[in-house]
Amino acid sequence: MRAYCLQNNEVKGSVFFVMVSVDEAGRPVKKVPPLDISSCSPELRSLIASSSSGFEARKANARKMFSLVPPEPEESVFLHNVWKKSLAGGKNVVRMRDTKLSTAELIQPEALSRYNRAFGGLVSRKALELSYLNAQCFLKTVRPVLRGVDDIFFLQPLFVGEMAEMVSTVVWSQVDEVQIQVRRAHLCFIVSHTEDAIRVPRFTIRCSRPVVRS
Repeated sequence: MRAYCLQNNEVKGSVFFVMVSVDEAGRPVKKVPPLDISSCSPELRSLIASSSSGFEARKANARKMFSLVPPEPEESVFLHNVWKKSLAGGKNVVRMRDTKLSTAELIQPEALSRYNRAFGGLVSRKALELSYLNAQCFLKTVRPVLRGVDDIFFLQPLFVGEMAEMVSTVVWSQVDEVQIQVRRAHLCFIVSHTEDAIRVPRFTIRCSRPVVRS
């Protein structure tokens, strides 16, 4: 349903309403009929097919998250070698627990999605800002430059009025690159500090010059 605001036969504005069917948790309860793309151009059909395959690939990756499945054999060997190197210690070794940087914020966005939730882009931007600050703290005087962002998985919705906490941690570093993981949890009960982690974006930060640390 779309409505237009006219003045002297000139369109001054418009608004549209979308009816959605959701349950008490805000999740859709009815399956949306698939699009009929038979009359679309070949370019548009190719774009839709590419988007669909990418969506399925992201869902498959979400089922293989580190928090859900154990490491594969080659990953276990890599982790074991990293652990052995960490035992050597030294002034250039920084513990992951010492790289944490967190923030908490009450979710009160100006705009809401059609499901009455906060837009994912809002939280993604805040996670990016926190990761950049963490990278700057970790690199000290070296200027960080964003190089890439892993796929961001939405595991549960975030509603208005919830208290969201974000915790960023440097999970990997080498000579000219660091990777930062941002975990987000909404605090359902602030008194008991009940947490429910719902998204894990990872940001890759490139350094403007080599860093002498590991």
